Amino acid sequence: NDIVHPWQKKEFKDHKRFFWRGSHTHKKDVNVHLDSIRQVAAEFPDWEWFFCGDMDLRYMLEPIIPQDKLTICDSLQMVRYFNFIKVLEATVSIVPLQNNLFNKSKSNIAWQECTMGGSAVVAPDWAEWQAGNIAHYSFDSGVPNTDFVSACIDAVQNAELLYNDSWKYIQENLLLSQVNRTRLSIMNGLT
Repeated sequence: NDIVHPWQKKEFKDHKRFFWRGSHTHKKDVNVHLDSIRQVAAEFPDWEWFFCGDMDLRYMLEPIIPQDKLTICDSLQMVRYFNFIKVLEATVSIVPLQNNLFNKSKSNIAWQECTMGGSAVVAPDWAEWQAGNIAHYSFDSGVPNTDFVSACIDAVQNAELLYNDSWKYIQENLLLSQVNRTRLSIMNGLT
């Protein structure tokens, strides 16, 4: 709660910004969705794209996103990172992941971070990502790019609703103060 709780709910602002964050371990994830990102960039040509992490994606992204709309920043120390996403106020944050067991075992921390930064989120429709209100893409059709692009369009069209619902879910269910109440209730029920 100490890092998150002092954050007041941000007034939603449609700055027409997409945001991605991740480390070098996500290079293949981005690569799998590269054609989707190209399609979304073409669908929303006046939107800016921000990619933040410890790898240079420039060689992958410059051919598909106009340079004046693309910002790539290095990985940031945690407190600076949280400050960055609060100030950035991205409209939509994307979580392009490959469909594999390793990715399916990851937490939904990207959704939580980006929601706290004031953003709607696009993520896979896996179990861990069902909380809150997320624009989901699936791999059921066998064509992840189509589903990813549709989810991004949905997120752009419904960004304020997605953000508000996700914020509310986090406040009511995921803050440490809430989790500790649940833990205490469970422990009291054991005696």
